[in-house]
Amino acid sequence: MDEKLARDCIEKRKAGVSVNIAILRRTYITELDGVNNFIFSLSEGLENLGHKVHVVTWSFKGVEKPENLTDWAWKTFAAKPEIISLKQNACNGNPWTQISWDWLTNGSKLLKKLDIDAVIINGIIPLRFGGKKIAVNHGIYEMRPNKLQKTIVKRLYKNCTRVCVSQKLAKEFRSFFGLDCTVIPLPLRLSQFKSLKLEERENTILHVGTRRIKNVEKSIEILRELKKKGVNAKLIVVGAKNDYVEGLIQHEKHSNLNIETKYDISHSALIDLYSRAKAMLLPSKYEGLAYVAIEAMASGTPVVVSAQIPAEAVTNGYNGFRTETYNPTDYAEKLALLLNDEKLWNRLSENAVQSVSQYDHIEAAKKYEKLITCA
Repeated sequence: MDEKLARDCIEKRKAGVSVNIAILRRTYITELDGVNNFIFSLSEGLENLGHKVHVVTWSFKGVEKPENLTDWAWKTFAAKPEIISLKQNACNGNPWTQISWDWLTNGSKLLKKLDIDAVIINGIIPLRFGGKKIAVNHGIYEMRPNKLQKTIVKRLYKNCTRVCVSQKLAKEFRSFFGLDCTVIPLPLRLSQFKSLKLEERENTILHVGTRRIKNVEKSIEILRELKKKGVNAKLIVVGAKNDYVEGLIQHEKHSNLNIETKYDISHSALIDLYSRAKAMLLPSKYEGLAYVAIEAMASGTPVVVSAQIPAEAVTNGYNGFRTETYNPTDYAEKLALLLNDEKLWNRLSENAVQSVSQYDHIEAAKKYEKLITCA
């Protein structure tokens, strides 16, 4: 890190002057995923602290031109950041060599042009940048680099201040790369969420996430076991439309299970679903933390999750249930207990709301601010 830039950054904060920060999405800012949720929540938190924030993305898709990205962010995530795209036309796919080259060349030039003091990178990318670099890791499950790639990625991380979003992930990161990192909880705009009483809710169980890692087929098996126990509820599956989920739904077409899909909905629509569901089900095969779990809890919706959700987020029997196995009967038993016991549901719902205060986006932004202004 350039020592002069570091001193200038610190002096700006001492003088009450805003720091110019860029939050980077290395691929697409238009994905309906947790990384973009993180970006928009953190950008709002940092702006509330008085900083200037630019959201910079490699590209976008599903939007006609980059000038429309701010409107898209407002309609989809209820956020109004300034968004700048390196690519001026929509792209598809993940050509990582091209993405890395674009960041190293055009991305580095843009950061200099914008007079950026600090960057917050989601994942890791090569940059020519002398200011403060913070690299946020959201999960390493899908990282399968060869020896050379791992060496390069580790070197890039070593040149950054490293952040992981949970203690669980920090341990995995240390084991994988041999590097330590600071843990900062995910930023959550708590005012977006409301908690309805049990009698105001619909008889639905929510599953959010349609990638294979989210284990939708297991949620369907759990629903089947739940029905055997005499508990009838609708399972609503939310996420991006894909062949994997469509195949599962087609297979259940003539079964007696009540399953509904809601594809590619806005984050605002998802928040409404959280508040109206009686439970959130996530038998995920891997999570660094899982935005959907803490968002459900912010809505007073008890969660039944796999042990991949960190215990620091979901405490078994307190604000939800963590299940050590992938046996559908184990999940169904906990769901049945929850849905048949109003006192238990109310207790877990109240505890869920209280437990998410640690994820307040302003408090998270303060932690990033501290990292930025420390040499």
